[in-house]
Amino acid sequence: MSETLRDLVVSLSLNSDNFARNIRSVQKQIQEAQSAFKLASAGVQDFEKTAAGLSTKLDTLKRTMSLQKDAVGQYGRALQQASDKLQECYARQGEYARRLEEAKNRQVIHGIEKLYPSKFLPIILKLAKIPAEKRVNEVTKEERQRLVDLTKKFPVTLTGLRGFSEAIITKGGVSVKEVNPSTMESKLTKHLYFAGEVLDLDAFTGGFNLQIAWSTGYLAGSSIGNE
Repeated sequence: MSETLRDLVVSLSLNSDNFARNIRSVQKQIQEAQSAFKLASAGVQDFEKTAAGLSTKLDTLKRTMSLQKDAVGQYGRALQQASDKLQECYARQGEYARRLEEAKNRQVIHGIEKLYPSKFLPIILKLAKIPAEKRVNEVTKEERQRLVDLTKKFPVTLTGLRGFSEAIITKGGVSVKEVNPSTMESKLTKHLYFAGEVLDLDAFTGGFNLQIAWSTGYLAGSSIGNE
């Protein structure tokens, strides 16, 4: 009976050792699985970061392509405009040559009178060193080239002003710092309004000064009506 009990104890001891080894083996496998999971998680995070970076690069590339597409469109439009201008120049050259051919037996000053303003004709012919009474078919190649060059690039030297009576705009006036831009009312004197060139405003010729006059006049009038 004691031997049987001893055998049982030995058997249980052996089984216990095996069980402990199995537990340790399982624990090791669990640790290995956890390490593999951590590596996999890190890989997923790296992949997500890489994917995010690629997405950002893709968005940047799309924006760049869009900008390039716009630039190509603008370039195409500019090229078309340049082509139209070139065709227009060719047409003008053809018209210029046709008129000279039609007037080949006339004096130069009369042969090109439809190409330039009448008061400008003697001036440009003088600068081109072409006698006004010379016939069109006698004009040399060099003279024609000088006339073309002056037509395309006529030099002008300013020598002075022609007086206030012929002025287009005036400079100076009430400082805009002293005027409320929302109403055109003086900041110094109530119920006093300013508009147009009475203000210290002046711009390039081209309608800008007229626009200033109309806009400030409308605003000043509206503000007075709202009082």
